[in-house]
Amino acid sequence: MDKSEKINKMEYNNIVGKIVKIIAIAMVIFQIYTAATTPFTAVVQRATHIGFALAMVFFIYPFKTRSGRMFRLVDIVLSLMGVSSAFYIVSNYHAIADRAGIITSIDILFGIFMIICVIEGTRRTLGLAMPIIASVFLIYNFFGNLIPGEFGHAGFGIARSINILYASTEGIFSIPLGVSATYVGMFVTFGVFLQKTGGGDFFFRISNALLGHVKGGPAKVAVMTSGFMGMMTGSVVANVVTSGTFTIPMMKKVGFDKDFAGAVEAAASTGGMIMPPVMGAAAFIIAEVLGISYWKLVVPAFIPAILYYVAIFTAVDLRARVLGIKTLKKDEMESVLTVIRDGWYFLIPIIVLVYLISGGVTSVLKAGFYAIVTTLLVALIFRRETIKPAKLMEMFEESGRNLIMVATACASAGIILGVFSLTGLGLKLASLLVALAGGHLIVLLILTAIVCIILGMGVSPTAAYIVLAILVAPALTQMGVVPLAAHLFIFYFAIYANITPPVAVGAYAAAAISGGKADVTALKAFRIALPAIIVPFSFAYHPTMLLIGSTSQIILAITTALIGVLVMTVALEGYFLAKIPWPIRIVIVGGGGVLIMPGLVYNIIAFAVIVAAFVIHLAILSSNKQKKKEVIGQ
Repeated sequence: MDKSEKINKMEYNNIVGKIVKIIAIAMVIFQIYTAATTPFTAVVQRATHIGFALAMVFFIYPFKTRSGRMFRLVDIVLSLMGVSSAFYIVSNYHAIADRAGIITSIDILFGIFMIICVIEGTRRTLGLAMPIIASVFLIYNFFGNLIPGEFGHAGFGIARSINILYASTEGIFSIPLGVSATYVGMFVTFGVFLQKTGGGDFFFRISNALLGHVKGGPAKVAVMTSGFMGMMTGSVVANVVTSGTFTIPMMKKVGFDKDFAGAVEAAASTGGMIMPPVMGAAAFIIAEVLGISYWKLVVPAFIPAILYYVAIFTAVDLRARVLGIKTLKKDEMESVLTVIRDGWYFLIPIIVLVYLISGGVTSVLKAGFYAIVTTLLVALIFRRETIKPAKLMEMFEESGRNLIMVATACASAGIILGVFSLTGLGLKLASLLVALAGGHLIVLLILTAIVCIILGMGVSPTAAYIVLAILVAPALTQMGVVPLAAHLFIFYFAIYANITPPVAVGAYAAAAISGGKADVTALKAFRIALPAIIVPFSFAYHPTMLLIGSTSQIILAITTALIGVLVMTVALEGYFLAKIPWPIRIVIVGGGGVLIMPGLVYNIIAFAVIVAAFVIHLAILSSNKQKKKEVIGQ
């Protein structure tokens, strides 16, 4: 490439950068405006949202060739296709509705444009998993007539398919994109505003002040910080990248190896998505899908979330003791009172948000808008920080960029839902899962967990939950699982996909920061969280852990689950006063798993087995010490 070509390419990139910035800012202004007033008609709101995303995605994630020339034309064409197909829906949705399913050749053309751009945009942002799944469903839609038996169908032509996938709210513009265009858009923006005005730094400082002096303090600080921030980001990867940039180096500095440091960050960021009161914006969506109040969801959800973090904190503590990692020095820490005095006001936006939603004062969407306004007022009043237009635009731009991945993933999820709607595959899938389970709930739960993890590998947790709530939850409730337990079960496993090999995107993002191996980081993150991953199986069997049942039953279930999580973590880390032999570790892991599950008789037996295993371990340890003394005495 000669000098003139380099200059031309640089000028092109500068122009594209400015265009993307303008589009990102416009997208967030649109989101905030519709939240503050009233969202447009569903199709218009969703089409405008995905139109903004498709206008940016092909330039932020460009198509690359060796020459560097071809990507410009390809990206420009795809961007124009995406924007024009979204604009066509916005400007013609009344006419399309009036035609009542009669599809024109223009509808088909723009529908094809939209499907191509959504799948390609998702591939560029999330990789191959989700686009392949969406493409397989499209193939099934057109050629299902070639499949014999119950899962075959008559096959659908291009006009009928475009009618559902593009010209209705049953396909691309269905619930997943609706959630992205409203709730997710608002709460991603809120998370960026809170972080950029100093909230992220406050949560880090308070975590550091509370936990910096204990064993493995820096890692526990990372866990707590990621838990705080994960509640609001709505994305495990975004949380890893945001908090991991300073927590992972801090863990490595005090002696944790890079794979374990990345694993802790990935596991902690994943847990933030199940931690009330926000749960990555999913709390409001799950409550709405179930038709229950906000508090009836988040209060029971606290118990599994706390057990999750108990597992991570215990693993970190044990690893710190094995490695002999010291606590932070006094000059590296602040007092809790000092931190609270300096930044207590950052809790105000969260308090306002929870109050407005839980009290039924306003809609979830408007509550998110008021939370953003409160964040800006807090920065202005308490920090005496004037938010200059340049900084405000910077926050708008980052929020817009963060929405691209969610929007494209939700649009792809809509393609899958559209095919389910056309072919009736949803009902067939629920029946298939129940039939494969053969009447055994544990088999159904395992199959459901696998389906959730597979879909969760390529989709944002919120989008994955919405798809799974429609497709898989009916199978669980059909087998007698309480609706609340069924929906939390599928939501949790869609999130756990971020640290479940082989496609653990949260762990991969952490490994990129830590410099560790992606597969090793993923395995360690999965191991750290494994005891808590069993918890959803427990409340699916018996919802006492979700505070459904008598007081004595609830206390017993929580107590046995807590003991089970602790002893499983100890066995998986392989350390209790000294290294635990493998046979004893296996026994303790099995016993801990049984303790987490409901059943008094089994719990008593498991507890006795665990006690016996620890007694044997201590006896071996004592015997080894005695032998060492005898050797020294000789």
